[in-house]
Amino acid sequence: IDPAGLYRADLETAMAAQLLAGQPVGVNRNYNERRLQRLLAPGRATPPTLLILGSSTSMEFSPDNFCLPTDRAVNASVNGAALEDLLGVYALYSQHGPPAQILIEVPPRLLVSRPDETRWRDLAPEVNALRAALGWPLLPAPTLEDPRLTQLLSPALFQEALGLLASGRAGPPDLTLTPRKAVRYPYGSQVLSLENQPDAAGVARLAAAYLADTPAFPAPDEERVALFADFVAHLSETSQVAFYLPPFNPAVFAVFGADAAYGDYLARLYRLAEAHGIPVFGSLDPAALGLSATDYRDGVHLLKPALDDFFTPLGCRWAGE
Repeated sequence: IDPAGLYRADLETAMAAQLLAGQPVGVNRNYNERRLQRLLAPGRATPPTLLILGSSTSMEFSPDNFCLPTDRAVNASVNGAALEDLLGVYALYSQHGPPAQILIEVPPRLLVSRPDETRWRDLAPEVNALRAALGWPLLPAPTLEDPRLTQLLSPALFQEALGLLASGRAGPPDLTLTPRKAVRYPYGSQVLSLENQPDAAGVARLAAAYLADTPAFPAPDEERVALFADFVAHLSETSQVAFYLPPFNPAVFAVFGADAAYGDYLARLYRLAEAHGIPVFGSLDPAALGLSATDYRDGVHLLKPALDDFFTPLGCRWAGE
């Protein structure tokens, strides 16, 4: 009755076991990325030299982008990362000491109040432990009501469950590699298949859909700005920190770049970076990096080759040996 795996953790457990054994996995189902990080962090033999904290726009970073060996860098990005996710994931990976270097993706949505974002609750103990260390009040613990109960009523979940039953894939997780699957690597990166890349018209539709969902530049919430500043100050005490600004699709930036909130956001971020000697890599403006619409798979996500081309020289100068 649960072909989507909502009530069992075997997918994350199987993924973690294979990744910690040094083998990549093929990803063809939704999975709980926060739960996977909870399994991966304590299983790594040594703390990472470089820790990458970000969302889906940073998940394709690999150690090669920093000229580091594969055992020195961990990409701990999670889809849809909220600020709480960054706090919780950092707490997981710093239990045996802070990483020497930390790259933080800082998209505008990171500092927006998002009360409907609840995925970070899988990391609630770690989030609250770090909030306490920063002198911030604890967040309420997740209620006894299981959020999966409401997910069971989701039409999307119902369709996924029917699809898995009809396809015969409702059994044990299939982690084999195929050309059309996303690939998750032992060092944490998840690379999407170029075979699934939409055509130009499809990318344009996805960019338009992003703007329909977010029609104006996401103005930051003051409380979250303050918490992020305290978090960055805390990290800077023990680690070299760098910021990454992920570039928008040109169609999205044409709208966002004309918004007054865009300039204010950048000014705040650069002031914070200057206060702690933090380099800022990337740009929300794709033209500043020589990027065009053909370099994107939607409104915000770059194709892996385009990401590598503009970022690798920057990352290697900062972190490379």
